[in-house]
Amino acid sequence: MPDTVSAAAVHTLRPRKVSISEQVDHFLEEQGFHQANGAKLVGEKGTNSGNLNRIECRSCGQIEYLSRADCRCGHYLRGQLEDEYLVRADQLNADHQELSALIEVRLKPLRYLSAFGTVLLLIPLLQLTFWSEQFSLKPLVWLVPALLIGGFVSIAEKFLSQPIVASTRHVENYTFEAFLEDRSTCQMETTIC
Repeated sequence: MPDTVSAAAVHTLRPRKVSISEQVDHFLEEQGFHQANGAKLVGEKGTNSGNLNRIECRSCGQIEYLSRADCRCGHYLRGQLEDEYLVRADQLNADHQELSALIEVRLKPLRYLSAFGTVLLLIPLLQLTFWSEQFSLKPLVWLVPALLIGGFVSIAEKFLSQPIVASTRHVENYTFEAFLEDRSTCQMETTIC
């Protein structure tokens, strides 16, 4: 720093605006990243509208930070956020109930097949129990299809019940923090969740 510039004058110096290209400037302005005098542009409603930590007041439409309990108009933002959480939790429970009903319909034929396999398993056991003096390999041949059916049913049931197990785990572990993460993810994807 030259000796002719005083320390008080340093604070009034501003950086030069260097433009790489008009397209880049236009993109940055659209995305809200354009900086004017070192400060990020903020939406006209106070908070940056692209911010993940924001909530829009239902009463006045103003955008506020999630950490604020009340809007500037006096509306209770925390209660609004809790209402959104309860609606989302109810929606998850309804989706879980619908999925469990669908899985139950898909598992019904497997349960009938399992009952048939149990009958095939009981026949050789009854023969060996009541007519054990005439031991032969015929009763043991009946065990092969029964065991194959039992194995197929258990694998198919495990495979078909995976979505309901994952849904149950998600519903049981759905907390307010998970809701905030889902909410921010939905805002990042710019889709309605």
